[in-house]
Amino acid sequence: MNKKSFAARPAKKHTGPPSPLKPVANCINFALNFTKLIGFDSIFPSEDNVKTATQLLSSGAEPASIHFETHTCFGNERVFKAAAPFLPQLAAEMRKDSQLVDASFVGHFDSGVAQLVTAAVGNGRLERIRLGDISEGMAVYQPMIDAFRDNKTLQYLNISCSNPHMTMAPILDSLRGRQSLRRLTLLFIPMGELTGLLSSLPNLDHLTLSDTQISQESQAKTLFAALGGSKASLRRLRLCRNDLDNVAEMCGSKALRFLEKLYLPCNKITAEGVRSIADRILARNRKLRRLDLSGNPVSTAGARYIVDAHSQSLVWLGLASAGLNADAGKVLAPMVAVLQKLDLSGNLLGDEGVVSLFLGPGVRHGRPMLEELGLGSVNMTERGGKAVAEWIGSEEGAKIRTLDLKENALGDRGAKAILDTIAAKSRLVRELVMDHNAIGEPTVESILGVMGKRLGAMRMLKIGDISMRRDNAKRLEAAAQKAGVELIYYRETKY
Repeated sequence: MNKKSFAARPAKKHTGPPSPLKPVANCINFALNFTKLIGFDSIFPSEDNVKTATQLLSSGAEPASIHFETHTCFGNERVFKAAAPFLPQLAAEMRKDSQLVDASFVGHFDSGVAQLVTAAVGNGRLERIRLGDISEGMAVYQPMIDAFRDNKTLQYLNISCSNPHMTMAPILDSLRGRQSLRRLTLLFIPMGELTGLLSSLPNLDHLTLSDTQISQESQAKTLFAALGGSKASLRRLRLCRNDLDNVAEMCGSKALRFLEKLYLPCNKITAEGVRSIADRILARNRKLRRLDLSGNPVSTAGARYIVDAHSQSLVWLGLASAGLNADAGKVLAPMVAVLQKLDLSGNLLGDEGVVSLFLGPGVRHGRPMLEELGLGSVNMTERGGKAVAEWIGSEEGAKIRTLDLKENALGDRGAKAILDTIAAKSRLVRELVMDHNAIGEPTVESILGVMGKRLGAMRMLKIGDISMRRDNAKRLEAAAQKAGVELIYYRETKY
């Protein structure tokens, strides 16, 4: 038995030593990965690559974007140290680049990289920058801090510091009162270092705080008091992995009165917290379009609060791994007809919940809306799969484009029902994920049918582990190539 993985359009792999910089667009990219990115495709800022980039800039090239990843893992620390003496020359040329508006410096962040940041920020045009993970004391970064203070064009800042012994206060303080700053992403930075900055940004409209430790009521109160004092009107707020449970202060903040997107994944928000969000934000804010409560102990009771307070503006709802049970299918059934995206992955809906979601008495009939649906790992079997297939073939499921059904127990019959319906009736499905569903040889013909009839729609089909004959594996690969479908599976060829 031979195990083999296959993708019709595999990602380009890198073998051998670091490749030289190759200009692809108006971007310089020193990236420690093997994915082809727009820019200069390279795997590490080696000495040769740094010299090449310096020469390109000195010869008149003016890239609009520079990305610098300096992770010192996999034995690359020696390579980076060899390149370090040449960084000042590169920084000098970067400072002259009048077109540079976007920069990213991620990984091993020391005084050498700080020189590049200083040059990028100090060129007078930079609008977007990402920094992380800063690893040395602030004393060596004073020129960089001064450059931030003098910059008047910065609109987006993403900064992280997972070193508990470091403080970002000098950098953050240098941005106080910045009129141009509109988007701010801060990771692993204590709440105490943020309030001074947040209270002074009048035009801030996108804020992300991750791992910021705002679990205590007093910390949440301080955060939203600071936002309220800034006169900012946030359009997008993301608070991730903060152990946030008391959301009363958030719901009452005047900074959220025009909020369009609210992401609160991986906190500790219970049904009572969801009730506050539903009553004080969802029911009153007619602009809120996206709400993500994935990874919280929301429960089916919390989901009911969302449905009861739902306004027509909400089109995107994330409730993955939210502690929902089979009753949630009946509760959320009315939302299927009004949402564009619904993610219920990781909840124990079971077949009963899935059937109620699509075919139960609470289903609303009307103009199709749902385009993306997540039902991965919901304990669904063949019965649930057939309910999904019936919904896809109905008028209500006519607009579905992305369908995630991974890690269930559909079996061949459930999988065939879905695939055959897509091949016969669905014109728009572009991505279908069905891996880890105990499917095998009987499903092969249905997969071929989807790729044969949906040439203009299907772009990615992931079926994971599948046991089949070698000749069927070749038929699938040939069909995927012909249809332009990215077919991803791990086959066990029998003979």
